[in-house]
Amino acid sequence: MTTQQEETSSSAEESDTVEDSGSNGDGTSQDDKHLEGKTVSPGPQVLPGKVLVPAVVDQVQAHTLAALQVLKVIEGNVQPGDICTRREYARWLVSASSALSRSTMSKVYPAMYIQNVTELAFDDITLEDPDFSSIQEAGLIGSKLSRYDINPSYQDESLLNFSPESPLSRQDLVSWKMSLEKRVLPVADRMILQQCSGFIDIDKINPDAWPALIADLSAGEQGIIEAGQCEQSNDQMDVKRIKRMVSNRESARRSRKRKQAHLTDLEQQVEQLVGEYSTLFKQLMNASQQFKDASPNNRVLKSDVEALRVVEQWWLSSDSRAVEQWWLSSRAVAQPPTAQPSISFGHKVSLQSDIG
Repeated sequence: MTTQQEETSSSAEESDTVEDSGSNGDGTSQDDKHLEGKTVSPGPQVLPGKVLVPAVVDQVQAHTLAALQVLKVIEGNVQPGDICTRREYARWLVSASSALSRSTMSKVYPAMYIQNVTELAFDDITLEDPDFSSIQEAGLIGSKLSRYDINPSYQDESLLNFSPESPLSRQDLVSWKMSLEKRVLPVADRMILQQCSGFIDIDKINPDAWPALIADLSAGEQGIIEAGQCEQSNDQMDVKRIKRMVSNRESARRSRKRKQAHLTDLEQQVEQLVGEYSTLFKQLMNASQQFKDASPNNRVLKSDVEALRVVEQWWLSSDSRAVEQWWLSSRAVAQPPTAQPSISFGHKVSLQSDIG
């Protein structure tokens, strides 16, 4: 396992090694001397150039990134093949922990800042930095604050930079994640790491990352390193299982596609039915209004019909001469004398037809 922190000079590494055991002549212990020259998870000083050959992104990684973007943990404009900087990973890690972690022990919240009280964890990350609250959180990333927590008597005025725009190394990826999940990491030395990992470049790995690497390797398939490995198997049972899994995923994809098409068709039908309902409802309202308008006229016509029926029954049961006189008198009242017609009631049918 190689890291992007190999650019640090070998002379700086040699200055970190303390050959003496016990106390020195000036009263400084071996642990104090070790902390004085120790760089806690520094970022590479050389910024990356243009990506000439993009990284290969599998479907699982793309789906995971899309899910985190839906959950607002990662910004929507981030692409799977982009280079992740230390700034971005610190922000995403704190955001994911705050939003997704179920255990209160493993939750990490953005750090607060109190004027004249809070000490900066890194010299190059000030209060004006947009990601200050995430990077300032010293529970995950080794900083000036964590060094002081290890040894309160530790006095070091040297600068400690976070290098936020530097690309994230695999060492940082494992160290920060395991510090978040485990909190208490196992004791590690070179021999234990060699037995667990089989890495041939252990000397190039920062000793601060050894406990996190051992914890990640012990996590099995849930670890970052284990998940990144790819082993091929010639076992026919494994091949069948993988083929069956791929077939099931493809069937599920086709099923989702059919369901989506059916859902789209149903939505279109619902929209069409809603339009038809609106049209029919308008027609019903118009018919109701016409019925209301016709109701008074209908009542008048009914009363006229009833009156005519009464007249008809009365005429049929009365003498024709009396009816003729009544008819002439009613016509004389309704019309001027010059317009009065000469009507002869020689037959009852003529009166009935005239009335009709």
